Amino acid sequence: MLKIENLNVAYGDVQVLWDVNMEVEDGKIVALVGSNAAGKSTTINTISGLMKPMSGSIIFNEHKLHEMNSWDIPKVNVIQVPEGRKLFSHMTVRENLELGSMVPEAKKKRKETMEMVFELLPDLKMKENSLAGELSGGQQQMVAIGRGLMGNPKLLMLDEMSLGLAPLLVEQTFEIVKKINATGTTILLVEQNVQQSLAIADYAYVLENGRIVMSGLGKDLLADENLKKSYLGM
Repeated sequence: MLKIENLNVAYGDVQVLWDVNMEVEDGKIVALVGSNAAGKSTTINTISGLMKPMSGSIIFNEHKLHEMNSWDIPKVNVIQVPEGRKLFSHMTVRENLELGSMVPEAKKKRKETMEMVFELLPDLKMKENSLAGELSGGQQQMVAIGRGLMGNPKLLMLDEMSLGLAPLLVEQTFEIVKKINATGTTILLVEQNVQQSLAIADYAYVLENGRIVMSGLGKDLLADENLKKSYLGM
C-alpha cells in the first residue's frame, strides 16, 4: 500500500533523514518507533506533504506522494492525526469532526461516517456539543482521532497519540487503534511509547538519528534484548 524508498529529508542545510526505506501493507498496523528527535515526525510529515524530500520516493497505491501538494494527499485517503491534537478549542466536538470531512468524497459520506465515529468513540457522542477546549486530554485525543476518521482514510497515520496521557488512557487509546484497524483501516503508528506500539504492531521499524536501524515483526522486536536495553530500559 505504502512504499518509501531511499528517503532523504533536511531542514535547510541540516539533514535529518538518511536513506529511509519502509513498507506498509494493506490492512496492517505498522509502527515507527524511536527516541525523541529520531526523525519520526519528520517521516510522517513528509508522507503528508508538509515537508518535501531532498531525494527518494513515497508511493501510495501508485500515487507519487512526494510529488503531490499536502492539500491533495487527503484526497487519496491518506490522513494524518498530528502530534499535539491541533484542535480548534473554541469550536464544538461536532464542528471539529466535521472539519475532517472537507474533501469532497468524504463530505458526501459525512453523516454515515459521523455515526461510525460516534459508535467507535461513544464519549464523543455525549460531548458533541461541548467546546473541544473544555475536554480532558484523553477526550481531546479521541476528537483528534475521530477527525482523522472523518476523512475516510485508507491509511491513518497517528503521530505521538499517547503523548501526555495518563497510563490508563494510554492503554485505552491503543485499544481504540486496534478497533480502528479491525474495521479495515491501515495504521501507521509513530510513537515514543515503544512497548505499547510493538505489542499491537504487525510490523515495526526502529528509527535512530534519522536512519532505520532495525525492523521486523512487532512481537519479535518486543522480545529483542538489544531493543529492550536501548528503548525499554530493561
